Order: sequence, then structure tokens, then C-alpha cells
Amino acid sequence: MNDEEKNSFENEGDRMMNDLCYLYELQNNGNEGGRARALGATFNVGAEYTLPVYRNLTFGLLNSTRLQGAYSWTQFRLSANVAPAKIFSAGMNLGVGSFGADFGWIINFHPNGFNFFLGMDHILGSLSKQGIPLASNSCLNIGMNFPF
Repeated sequence: MNDEEKNSFENEGDRMMNDLCYLYELQNNGNEGGRARALGATFNVGAEYTLPVYRNLTFGLLNSTRLQGAYSWTQFRLSANVAPAKIFSAGMNLGVGSFGADFGWIINFHPNGFNFFLGMDHILGSLSKQGIPLASNSCLNIGMNFPF
């Protein structure tokens, strides 16, 4: 091999080292002003209530609020969950917030060794005067988990 060639291994290694050194060369531009930015904060406040006459039925209320200037949003969610047997549970929820209304449900079968679920989310879009959805979005989820 000829080490004097332009693309020799040694010349390429030197060129890469020089490029890495240039990558970390910083210039002091003095005080050109500054700007302060804060990270967005999300607050979640919730409560759950268990019925005293039927302990397998619970209701929940959750408020999520994101504070980030022009990109702030808030959402309230009400949920009902029932677990009539040790291996079966179901739930449904309704949410209303800055992005509109949505609702969802889930059915969960969970004996020892695996978990099978079926759930759906539905986001309501705009409605006609008669209450017919003009635009909406829904998502059906089916899954199986193997906890260990």
C-alpha cells in the first residue's frame, strides 16, 4: 500500500480526527441577549369512589391539564369500572376537554397466566343540528398479554 495516496487509510483517519475536532470548536459571540424558556407542566388530579353496596363497581373522575402557553389544554374524564368476578372486568369512560368529546370501553378477561382484552376509543368530531356525527375517529384494540 502507498501511504502517500490521497485516500490512504492513514490520511482518512487524520481527516476524520480533524473533522471531530472541528465539531466541538465553539465560538464565543459575547452577550447577544438571552431568552428564558420553561418546560410545560402537566397536572393530573383524580378521585375514585367505590360503591358501599357493591364494592366491585367504582367510579372515577380525572382532570388533566397541560400548561404550556399557547399549547395549553385541559380534559375531564369520568369512568365507571366493574369487576363482578376475579377473572373478568369491564370499564367505560367519557372525556370532555379542549379537543372535544370522546368515549371508550374495555372488556378484560384475566385468569392466571394471561390477559385478553377488547377495547374501543371513539372521538366525536363535529355534529349536525340533528346530532348526527359528521366527522369522527375510532380505534378498536384487541390484545393478549402474558404477565410473568
